[in-house]
Order: sequence, then structure tokens, then C-alpha cells
Amino acid sequence: MEVAFVGIGAMGAAMAPNVAEYLKNSKDMSKTLLIYNRSSDKAKQVAAKFPELSFEITDLSTIAKRASIIFMMLANDSAVLDTVASILAPEEVNSKVIIDCSTVQPETTETNITISRSKNVDFMTCPVLGRPDAAAARRLVMFLSGSSSLRPAVESIVGFLGRKTIDLGAVATQSNKLKLVANFHIIAAIEMISQGMTLAEKNGISRDIYLELINEAFPSPIISGYAARMARDEFASGTGFTVTLGLKDSNYIRRLAESSDVHLPLVNTAIEHLTQARAQGMGDDDWSSIIRTVRENSGMTKQK
Repeated sequence: MEVAFVGIGAMGAAMAPNVAEYLKNSKDMSKTLLIYNRSSDKAKQVAAKFPELSFEITDLSTIAKRASIIFMMLANDSAVLDTVASILAPEEVNSKVIIDCSTVQPETTETNITISRSKNVDFMTCPVLGRPDAAAARRLVMFLSGSSSLRPAVESIVGFLGRKTIDLGAVATQSNKLKLVANFHIIAAIEMISQGMTLAEKNGISRDIYLELINEAFPSPIISGYAARMARDEFASGTGFTVTLGLKDSNYIRRLAESSDVHLPLVNTAIEHLTQARAQGMGDDDWSSIIRTVRENSGMTKQK
């Protein structure tokens, strides 16, 4: 049985080597991980960085022919839809399961399920919670859902990739929804810190003192990590999550809320600040950089 990983961006570059590590020690699967990225240079960089692991850089048509288990981690819905269409393009497709780890709308998954079923291919979802450093350390929280005869093998690989798997059952769209709920909590936390730190500063309380409050009152790695970056004005996205991607996900959260008659005013505020940040040229900065817009809107000196 062969396994493939499609999408070697920031998250994929951290996750794919761990899949290869799993295969290296597997008794029932090929030791070589098939990998594909639209820009082959990124795939080559991963292969070069981990010479002790076995990779085969290939194309989607080869993956479609050979792989039984295909993981995808892509940037947006259109990339996911295009990639699934390419994998399923051959007239005859061998029995397989596609597992989408991307953050997409539930409607995108519904489309992919319909297309996959027409080719007798299973489609599952497994979006993840965590930044690339957590992915590399196998500290992700994995949201798994969907059905497949290959599910036991998928569960085993997924369990290796993260510290916790939350299994949402046979309906593949449920993982998409939980991931959006999770991201709602993150952007809400970023908004809370942005407004709270600005309020503290405007009243003569230093950022260091504010960080002490956050670390004591809200001892969460996510909250304390973002608060520390915001206090230090460290907004280069690096391998983090950009304003542009944050705006995409926040709009998805709002659509999910609207479709279920839930009022989320925090999301509307976040979208306003993310839109303002992108308009000011911060689209590629970490999404925590919205604190700059909060500071500016509160009369503090505009920061570069």
C-alpha cells in the first residue's frame, strides 16, 4: 500500500516528514512517501532536509495511479477542488481514500464527496489545530471524520502525526465545522489581547505587566504565545498564519454562523480589523498584527 502527501507549504513541509517517518517503521505500507507540490522546489527541499527518510517527488497522475491513501494540505478551497479533480481525472481510479487536512468550507467537502463517490473513492477530512512548529513536533490536534474501508490505516497515521485525535464520526463535513469553531476561538483570543493590551497601554500599564496578567489568568500556550508576539511587535508571518488567510477563515466562520442562525459579533469585529490590516499592506503579516489597527484606531502612534 502506497501513501502520498499533496501540498508542501508551511504546514505540509512540517507534516510530510512525519508521515514518512511513520512509513519507515510500518510493516504493511511502502516505505516511500509519494509527495507532490505545485512548486517542485519545496518538495525537493523537504527531501533534502530529511535524507534518512524515503520520498519520491512525483505528479498527481502518478499519485492517482499508485497511492491508496492520499493526504492533502492546501491553502484554499479552489486549490483543494482543483487537486481532487486532477486526482480523479483518470477514467479508472484504483480504490483509495483522500484525506483533506486543509481548512475549507463544509460545502467544499460536500462537493468533493460527491465527485469522489462517482469514482468509488472515499473522502475524509482531517483539518488540524496548531502551527508548523507544532506539526513538526507531532503536537497537533487532529479533527478526523469520514468513512472508508481504509479508515483504520488512516487513523493509525493520523494518531502518529498529532498529540490528540478528535474523532467526529462518519460525516466528513463535521471536521470542517469543528476546525472553524476552533479558529473562531483563536481569532477571538487575538481580538481580546489586541483590545486588552491597548487598553492597558493607554492607561500606563506596560506590556510586560500585561503579559504577567495574561500568563497568570489565561495559562494557555495559544493565548500566551500570541500575547508575547504582539507585545514584542513580532508580526513577520514566517511559517505562521497570515492576515489574508485569517480573513479567509473568518469569513468562513461568519458563513457557518449565518447558516446556523448564530450571531457572532466578535467575528464581525475581527473581519473589520483584518480587512483594515490587509488594506494597509499587512496581508502577509501574522494575523496577530491586527493589534496595530486596534492601536491606531485608539489614537496610538501608527507602527510600521
